[in-house]
Amino acid sequence: MANFSYSDYQQVIARAQANSEGGNGTKVGFFKMKNDKDEALIRLNVTSLDSLQFATVHQLGAAQKWMKVGCLNPVGSYQDACPLCAAVKGGNTSIGKASKKVYIQMLVSYKDAVTGQFAAAIPVIWERPAAFSQEIANLLKDYGDLTQRVFKITRNGVAGNMQTTYSISYIPIYDKPEAVSTDFSAFTNFNIAKHSYWEKSVGDINVFLNTGSFPEAAK
Repeated sequence: MANFSYSDYQQVIARAQANSEGGNGTKVGFFKMKNDKDEALIRLNVTSLDSLQFATVHQLGAAQKWMKVGCLNPVGSYQDACPLCAAVKGGNTSIGKASKKVYIQMLVSYKDAVTGQFAAAIPVIWERPAAFSQEIANLLKDYGDLTQRVFKITRNGVAGNMQTTYSISYIPIYDKPEAVSTDFSAFTNFNIAKHSYWEKSVGDINVFLNTGSFPEAAK
């Protein structure tokens, strides 16, 4: 139905905000560094490896604005419990193969390329290949509770470069709350599956595969 009321619109907005807001109502964004040698200060919301969140996801094609959907196969399994895996196996090239991701909660203070000043820290999620968790493990080994440390992160590689890497170094001079906030309350009761990818049922996924769209109730 094309027509809707103001009340309907407000409910849609409220649902969208609930999907992106953290525990204190603060919007949680995505970590983005676009240019070679871009820098930022970060404080990681990681006290142990158990602080990290992992998921196996499929990336859908351009028609779905590159939406990501959780894989239904158990981790390490290649069963046909996931219709998306079966579709990829059957030759559907508009669906990405299942890929393992780690989602890192952090506060980031971006550096202005013109002024050289660091902006106020904001809460973000950094999505990386699951293997990146080993780098986090190394930081934990060297520095302990990472919520108590400030690191500088530098992007190495231009946009679109598949070889882009990120270097992370400890910066004691900025290791203070006035430089990068220690307030991680935005991540209280935070649901990564409502922020970075969607969890869909077998039925919803089958509808998508047959029609190119998820059922209205599942959106």
